[in-house]
Parts: sequence; structure tokens; C-alpha cells
Amino acid sequence: IDSFEDLGGLVVINSMVENNNHRMLDLDEFRGFTLQSPVAPLVFVNGRDTKRGQVFSLLHEFAHVWRGEFGVSAGGVLPQDRHSRVERWCDAVAAEVAVPADDLRVQFDSEIDLTQELDRLSCRYKCSTLVVLIKLRDLMSLDRSNFRKIYDDEVKRLLDLGGRVSHG
Repeated sequence: IDSFEDLGGLVVINSMVENNNHRMLDLDEFRGFTLQSPVAPLVFVNGRDTKRGQVFSLLHEFAHVWRGEFGVSAGGVLPQDRHSRVERWCDAVAAEVAVPADDLRVQFDSEIDLTQELDRLSCRYKCSTLVVLIKLRDLMSLDRSNFRKIYDDEVKRLLDLGGRVSHG
């Protein structure tokens, strides 16, 4: 964040509307957005997300700045269901920064139970298990139906743990 701001960008992380703690931002509406400006691009991140989700949203929005395009990261939309080419590209950039493919190839242990391995890797990379799973899908070329089942099972597991599901 400091480096981005040193270059003239602005970053805002907030969880409420106009400092009114009775009007909280809805995570299902958006996770972050970018307003482009040649002078000072603005990145806004929804503070109601998990810390790991906020980091992913920040990386995703930085990718929008890099492209020079406005963007809104929709809440409640699973990454694999995004249809916009730009949104998928920004997700891919954020995922690669968060979970570098070369390092993941070295770190991933296929002998360990997948759930335990996802937890271990998400701690290593400080991102959600879902981001790690998507990176593994890309590296291992999992077929769509097999991946979808594993992904849905992981979403259910996270919800059963009582947490919010952060796709970042």
C-alpha cells in the first residue's frame, strides 16, 4: 500500500457508509473497486471481508490500475463463474502475486490430505484456501466437474466452520 501511495495512488479500506456504523457495506454487493485517474488512481476495499480477502481484493484492484481500467469486484460471485475477460485477468494476476505458480509447484505435497494441504498452503501464502485451490486447478489441469465438486466441498467446509467465505 505504501509503495502505491508513494506513486500517487490512494487506498481506502472501510466497512461502513459515511462513517455510520448502522450502515455497514454489504460484502455480497462488492469486495472492492478502482477509480482511474492519471493523477491519483483510487482503490477501495470493503473492510467487511476477511483480512485475506482484503489482500486479494487489493491485489485484484491493483491489477485494474495496472491495466488502466475501472473495475468493481463483485461480492458473492465465485471466481470461476466470472465471465468478464478483464475480471478473470485481474483475478489471475492477483492469484499469481499471492500464490506464485513456481513456488506452489515446489510446496504442494500430493501425499497429504487435500483439506490439510489447502489449510497449510493458505497459511503460507496468506490467502484463502479457495485461491490456493484455483491455482492448483490451473497447475494440475483438473477437469471442470472434478474441480467444481472439490471447490463446492471446500466452500461448504468453510461455511460449516462458521466463517465467511472469502474468494480471495
